[in-house]
Amino acid sequence: MTTLTAVRSDENLLERLASSVSQLRTSAAWLELLAAQARFHEYSVGNVVLIHSQCPGATRVAGFRTWQTLGRQVMRGQRGIRIMAPVTRPDDGDDDHPVVVGFRGVAVFDISQTSGDPLPQVPCHALSQATSLELRDAMEAAVRAAGFALERADFSDTRNGETDPVRRAIRVRRDLEGAQYVKTLIHELAHGLMHAAPIRREQAELEAESVAFVCCARLGIDSADYSVAYIASWLAQEADPAHALCERGAAIRSTADSILEMLLRTQATAASHAWPQPGSLAALPADQRGEASRVDERQAGEAA
Repeated sequence: MTTLTAVRSDENLLERLASSVSQLRTSAAWLELLAAQARFHEYSVGNVVLIHSQCPGATRVAGFRTWQTLGRQVMRGQRGIRIMAPVTRPDDGDDDHPVVVGFRGVAVFDISQTSGDPLPQVPCHALSQATSLELRDAMEAAVRAAGFALERADFSDTRNGETDPVRRAIRVRRDLEGAQYVKTLIHELAHGLMHAAPIRREQAELEAESVAFVCCARLGIDSADYSVAYIASWLAQEADPAHALCERGAAIRSTADSILEMLLRTQATAASHAWPQPGSLAALPADQRGEASRVDERQAGEAA
């Protein structure tokens, strides 16, 4: 079990997360995941846009024969997602470095359009820690304050949630509760705040779950048992996952600060301000709570 020591600095939190992700690379589960991930292509930004426009909920995309090598079959009646694939020819005397001479349309399919053997993965352990009802309500209020409708939903797959930037809607699995529910809300809100424009899915999931990890740690919730494996699964093809994580540190810290500020503002208007620890806003350092109060006072003065 991965544990997290209380750390106030977000930079130290991200270093701890990066170290934990790197340690997973020695596990057998990680090696199995690498073997499967090696069969997936890393798509260009243009193809990411094409995939997102045709199948907004796509998570793992590959060609018909690639799915077969992974023990899965495209289900009857499924329509392919059209993307652009390069057309190459051998360079003069250099078969290892072909030259791109054009592009052609090809069909790929999301994992939701297939059936068969489950893909290897590093197991994510659901969080069982209890949290206060006040924190749950505050997090839901923060989602709505950010301009997103919040829905509880039943998913046919293993997803815990999804964010629709066009409809400005966040859907979370109906049976989630406690720390797992709060962490998922933060993860999905991070998607909503950071990923209005399509980007590589690996980068989007790295950023959103890292924001959730930082926020949870500062709220007294240990999400490492879930977050470390989740992030590792999306970074399987990275030569240096720790570097990829640290490279996005500024954006992760900024978004985490924004979400926590929303929570603190919600707390300021709540009927009760004495929320229990852990898993409450009271877990934040006193100087951060004071700063949020000063922000609210300045805004009240401007409104007046």
